Amino acid sequence: MNPAGNENDQYPIRLGMWTNWSRGQIMGSTLTLQRRDADLLIAFIGFLIAFFATRAWRILCFVFHRYYSTPLPQDAIYHQHQAILRNSSSPEDGINLLLRLLWESRHSKGRLRPLSTATVATCCLTVFTIAGGFSSRISTGIGNEVLISSNHCGSSLLTSVFDDPEKYFAGLPYRAGLINNAANYALQCYSSNISVGLNCDRYVKKHITGTVDLEAPCPFGDRICRNETLNIRLDSGYVDSHEDLGVNSPPDQRVLWRNVLQCGPLTTEGFTSEQNPAGQNETFTLYHYGNTTGVRGDPLDYVYRAASVESQYSYILTSTDIIDTYFTHHLNPIQSTVGNRTTRKNSDFEPIQPLFQNDADTYIIFLSGNGVQYSFPTSDEWYQVAATPSNGSSVSADTASPNKVYLPLQPASPLGCADQYQFCNTALPEERRCGPLASLLDAISGAAPLFGTQYLNYFTSGLNAGNAKTESEARFNYFASRFGTRTSINILLTQLGSMGLISQRNLLGGIQGPLAPNQWQLDISHLWNITMALQQVALIDMAYGPTDPGTLQTWINFTSPALQKICGSQKIHSTAYGSFSVFGLCFTLLFGFLITLISFLLEPTSRYLCKKKGYKPYTHLEWTTNATLQLQRLAYDEVGSGTWSQCIQQIPHTKANELLACLDITDPTHPVLYSAAHKETEVEKPHNSTLCHDTISPSHSRPSPDMSTAPTSETVDLATALHTPIEDKITPNIDSESES
Repeated sequence: MNPAGNENDQYPIRLGMWTNWSRGQIMGSTLTLQRRDADLLIAFIGFLIAFFATRAWRILCFVFHRYYSTPLPQDAIYHQHQAILRNSSSPEDGINLLLRLLWESRHSKGRLRPLSTATVATCCLTVFTIAGGFSSRISTGIGNEVLISSNHCGSSLLTSVFDDPEKYFAGLPYRAGLINNAANYALQCYSSNISVGLNCDRYVKKHITGTVDLEAPCPFGDRICRNETLNIRLDSGYVDSHEDLGVNSPPDQRVLWRNVLQCGPLTTEGFTSEQNPAGQNETFTLYHYGNTTGVRGDPLDYVYRAASVESQYSYILTSTDIIDTYFTHHLNPIQSTVGNRTTRKNSDFEPIQPLFQNDADTYIIFLSGNGVQYSFPTSDEWYQVAATPSNGSSVSADTASPNKVYLPLQPASPLGCADQYQFCNTALPEERRCGPLASLLDAISGAAPLFGTQYLNYFTSGLNAGNAKTESEARFNYFASRFGTRTSINILLTQLGSMGLISQRNLLGGIQGPLAPNQWQLDISHLWNITMALQQVALIDMAYGPTDPGTLQTWINFTSPALQKICGSQKIHSTAYGSFSVFGLCFTLLFGFLITLISFLLEPTSRYLCKKKGYKPYTHLEWTTNATLQLQRLAYDEVGSGTWSQCIQQIPHTKANELLACLDITDPTHPVLYSAAHKETEVEKPHNSTLCHDTISPSHSRPSPDMSTAPTSETVDLATALHTPIEDKITPNIDSESES
């Protein structure tokens, strides 16, 4: 395979032969070409199918000609029908002549014979016309999946700003770009209203589907959720690395990945307190959902502090000036990571017991109005907008008009989520192929032995050094490193902020438009879609890598052949190239070659059987003499014109430089060959009665018998012979003419 780029495609594509495992090892054998070469191949296949159609028609003509062949006297329709079968070059040519013969013989007894043959010719033409139309399906029928030509097979290095500030900041634009691309893709391609401006067919699956339960129970205990039944549970199901994410591999070399997210708005009653810092004329609300560590390292018994609603909306409640600042919601996500079923020390907070899940990572997302004015009240349990309006003014630098606006009830509204993962190895039996459904780290730890590796290897030498010892270990490290730690909702909100909320589509100039009663569920579903889209983006990111030199400083190139093999197996959709089914190509060519070979072997086989076995000599000789040049030879021979040889070959011969008879057009409606019998009255004919003169040698004449006289013994024998099967009286000597 050779890599090739295309100006219409973002990624270079691998050209040549490869196996698309979506179709199996045999049917999935694929040939990828540049679009120009693919179009030429499609045109060539169409031409070949047209040629195969003519050869198939010749086979049918041979079969029908032999089927109808008989040595008994027949009418003109029979002989014309046989001549058409012998000499029509294509189905359409045969249909034209047969239909004209059918029309001309519509009052004769044998009129149905041309009709049946014309019907077969029509079927033959129809079948091969459809086959020609479907010849492009050899390419389009297998889709437009192609393989990326891996540029920098590897992974971005996740460094802390404290460990290596230079590399950390160098890698930020690239990682931020991936998240923004995933957010745009999810917004347009995961929704029902798909925009035509974005290519939603880039990935092997347009979107990763799953199940959404909008009436799920609270994921936490002790009635800490605002509602015990109307929460949300999102389950991706088992995402197949091949079918859903496009890493081309056989069924027993795939990784299944699953993500389950359960969320619900948290109650604040009994979990908040007021704080009035000394020296500050401001009140803060503290949220006691666990413990954390302050900036100076001092322990805190709360996880978040929010300014009061009055402070956030002081410009409305107290100011009389015109405000020209446009406000947006403020989101603050915090995460508690579980490892070995306990909270890890590097977590943002240690949750209280009702929030702690030993088999899941926990997020709390705090939502603050932050000056946003709500134009309508809402019953949504996360936004918590007051049902009664407050006096305010439009946020505008030009005018200020008093109106009624709605403000949030609390300084910050918490939403809790429990996040779980699971990994499976398709090489193992179904009953023991999956690890536990647990927090990310415990899911990795539990599934590692299924892939022949260890939890420690995943974090140390397995991936970053690129020295995975087995393909199974490489697959697991490849997938586990990409999912979760870089694609969680916590990471997304750190980058996107309030722009990750679907409600922001109705926010303009600091004025929030109408919110649905379950707006928070719509927001979480949208964030979930972004995480799924980011899974799709992540694998292409690993296979292709960055091209910016600054970003490459933070990039780890995989050196393991097993990891590089996975990078070279990444599929995408592209219309800039053509992929062909090798099986379809081979089947078409072999089938056509077989038809062509049979069509060219029929006559030699018939000649051999007739000569060596004496098999149906009349049938063979009728096929031979019904050829165009042999019919011409018969006409000249009958009027005694020419000394003919090779009378059963494809091309009969005369003596060198011998002249033949021309047409006698004495009767323009009945032209005939100028026979030797007419030589005696030639002087009495007008000069324009023939197209040429004096071209017949009298010594070669063959006078016609006078059939008006009484039949002699010779004529009686001839009449008897016409009713006797010729096979009984012919001693075949097919090559006698050619031998002479």
